[in-house]
Amino acid sequence: MPTIKQKITTCMAVTAAALLISPAALAFDIQGQAKVVMVEPSYMPGYVTFQIDTDIGPCKANTWLYWYAKGPDQTSQNANVAAAYSTFLTAASTGMTVILYGNSNNCSFDFLNIKRL
Repeated sequence: MPTIKQKITTCMAVTAAALLISPAALAFDIQGQAKVVMVEPSYMPGYVTFQIDTDIGPCKANTWLYWYAKGPDQTSQNANVAAAYSTFLTAASTGMTVILYGNSNNCSFDFLNIKRL
């Protein structure tokens, strides 16, 4: 049976490993605020493309940007894309601003907020 010291050491090693391994899908290097001007759902449930009115990093306004499915299984990925699509559609139809966090290398986005003003 492991001692308390061994359990603590194991726990610390697992925690350190978890902190050192950063999933690339959740990394972002650009962020910004914009209005959504177009949403394209044709590629659902795999991903949604959309356009915004403002450049965010190298991702130019009025060009196709990407929200790829995220999640551990197909059900979660489908729900993720559906939630992003509904948020983009709400923003486009109401004129609300979105706050996006994404990847400059492929103009895909991982995190999304919507704000009233």
